[in-house]
Amino acid sequence: MQISSGGRRSIDETEYEEMIKIVASQVDSFAAECRDQIEDTSIKSILSSRSEKVYHYTNDYGLEGILKKKELWLTDIFSLNDPTELLHGLDMFRVALAEPPNLGITRLNDKIKELNELNPAQVLPSSARFFVLSTSWHRNDLGQWRSYADNGRGFALEFDRLELSKHFDTTFPGGKYYAVIYDDADVMSKMGIIAQRAKNILQNISNGPQRYAIDDAVDMVIEESLRAATEIALYYKHSGYKDEQEFRYVNIPDVKTALIENRRRHYEIVEYQALNLSSHISNIVRGITVGPSGGANSRKFAADVLRIYGGSVSNIPISSSNIPYRG
Repeated sequence: MQISSGGRRSIDETEYEEMIKIVASQVDSFAAECRDQIEDTSIKSILSSRSEKVYHYTNDYGLEGILKKKELWLTDIFSLNDPTELLHGLDMFRVALAEPPNLGITRLNDKIKELNELNPAQVLPSSARFFVLSTSWHRNDLGQWRSYADNGRGFALEFDRLELSKHFDTTFPGGKYYAVIYDDADVMSKMGIIAQRAKNILQNISNGPQRYAIDDAVDMVIEESLRAATEIALYYKHSGYKDEQEFRYVNIPDVKTALIENRRRHYEIVEYQALNLSSHISNIVRGITVGPSGGANSRKFAADVLRIYGGSVSNIPISSSNIPYRG
């Protein structure tokens, strides 16, 4: 097989395969640099961790499901209640990648256009799957009551963070958990570094002896960039969400072997991974707070669910939000 590009000399398949090996080596080095950015982000997040208690806001369906099945659900990031908040960092990456100068690489320009026209769930490699469980340092936050707990009629489950994290480690050895960072300038800087390094690598390849492999190089570099940018984006939310003070659990499974299940939510089917609490539940679940607009009905519902399904946690305390809000 002979391969030609832009009127330049033809090369044979063996030469091309050697070029791809060299390009792959450069992409591996780039991936290591991306991991450095992720590690730096992770360290910053760990330093901000504080309370030994975290809270999970949910509605009546969620409360019953957790206690009946003795499990928590890590939901696919693009099926969360408000996935747009998680795309904050990815949007910055797309902007950084499209910034001048234009390198004149047709494949790269096509990829940039594709990134700007499609949502990230459509352009991420199929192997890049991220499943998330969101908790909060705040037991009684009005914004979260409104957004995640049926407009204040729902519940906040209290978890022992250390016990939950220990059980998470056992179930998902490659998983991560961290305090979310609310620093727009920091995430913009990291996305800019990844985008610029990606463009530098591609420019060097396009001007060097591996230029015949530039299309494959673009695909490889952009895939690695997207994977790193998505993982970094998961550490951040827009500063406007700062009051949520989220502590997040994330698993990045091997999609070929992982157990990924489906469940109904309103009028859609969402994918999730189950964190089975089983015999650990009494160490993890420590209390329930009823939302500010829940009233007697929600409190009775929580008590009934505990009585029927609670088992070893049937006697955990039930308290009520003191926020004057009626929904």
